[in-house]
Amino acid sequence: MKQLHCPRLYVLLLIIILFSLRGTAQTEMPFRGAETGLLTDTLKTDREGTYYLWRENDSLWTVFLSFDKPYTYRLLDMKEHVLVEGELGEELEGGHLLVKNGRWSEFYKNGSIKSVGYYEANQTLGYWEYYHPNGAKRKTFQYSKVEWEGMEYLLLLGAYEEFYNNGQIKILGKYTYRIDTVEVAGTVTASGEPEVELIPVSKRAGIWYYYQANGELFKEEKY
Repeated sequence: MKQLHCPRLYVLLLIIILFSLRGTAQTEMPFRGAETGLLTDTLKTDREGTYYLWRENDSLWTVFLSFDKPYTYRLLDMKEHVLVEGELGEELEGGHLLVKNGRWSEFYKNGSIKSVGYYEANQTLGYWEYYHPNGAKRKTFQYSKVEWEGMEYLLLLGAYEEFYNNGQIKILGKYTYRIDTVEVAGTVTASGEPEVELIPVSKRAGIWYYYQANGELFKEEKY
C-alpha cells in the first residue's frame, strides 16, 4: 500500500488529536489576538509597547505587544490582571500571525501562577508545570522531540506526576513511545480503505501508581 506523506504541520495536528483520544491532551494557553490584523482598537502606547482591546463572545480583554526583542505578549482582563504572558518568535507568512516561542506562563486572577512551560514555533516543548490556586503543584510532564523518517514529532515522554492541593502525590507514572499505525483523516485508498501511516505515538510505560490524599497507595496499573 502506498503511504501518504503529510506536511509537517498536518502530522503534528494529528498527534495532538491522538493525545486527546488517549486522555492526555496537548496543553494550550489562551492566545487571543494572535492574528494581528484583527487588533484594530488601540487603548494606549507606552515605552514598552502597545495595548489593544480584544472583543470575543461579548467579552473584553487587553492584548499587549512589546516593541523590542525578545517580543513579549500579555493577555489581561479589563481589571488589568495579567492572565497570560509569554515570548514571541518571528511572524508566520503574511506577517499577521504571532508565534509562541519560548517561556509562557498562565496566571489565576489572584496573580498566582497557574501553569508555566515552553513553546517552539507554536508547538508545546519541554517541561511543563501546573499549579493549584493555593500555589501547590498540580501536575508536571514533558514534551520531547522524536525523529522518525526525516520528520520531528513532539511527544509526551518521561515522568508524569499529579498532586493534590495539600502537596501529596496523586498519580506517578511515565511515558515512552512506540511506532504505531494510524489512519490519515480524510483520505482513502483506491479500494476505499482508510489511508494509514506509521508514526511515533506516546504510550504509558511501566507501573503507574495512584494515591489517596492521605498518601495511601490504593491502585497500581502495569503497562
